[in-house]
Amino acid sequence: MKKIMNKRTIIFVLLAALIFSTGVAYAYFTDYEQAKGGAAIYLNGQTIIEEEAKNDQKTVRIYNNGKTDVIARVAIYGDFITETAKVESDWDRDGEFWYYRKILHPGESTSDIVANIDVTAAEAAGHDFEIIVVHESSRVLYDGTEANNVVKPNGWTYPDISVGM
Repeated sequence: MKKIMNKRTIIFVLLAALIFSTGVAYAYFTDYEQAKGGAAIYLNGQTIIEEEAKNDQKTVRIYNNGKTDVIARVAIYGDFITETAKVESDWDRDGEFWYYRKILHPGESTSDIVANIDVTAAEAAGHDFEIIVVHESSRVLYDGTEANNVVKPNGWTYPDISVGM
């Protein structure tokens, strides 16, 4: 009889230890401390592409709706594009991309780029066509010199931009 009592006591002690340790673990994993204070950090600008298609033209402009200055570039692809032209002299073309030469401040938009489309050739081909617009933007980084030149993102052949533009 004494052995049974010892086994019951041991089982009871182990069960109590298990319940106690479960409660401690639950308290540890559910405890939290709310953060106090804070500061806003804006790492990237946000841009929106605005496109408008009328007749045989597609007009593209980029709008900066973020809180930091950005630089932007645009590429327009399609089978039936006859010409891509800038409306104003704010754009420079290098390869497949058009680079906006000015810093795009918050709330500003670029001047227009217009892609001319050969609609009759598309209709003669007998199928629908797509005009694909790719735009990229990057937060403005300065080189730290007195001139405060803009640092080009990797892979961008961006024209030199100064803060005064």
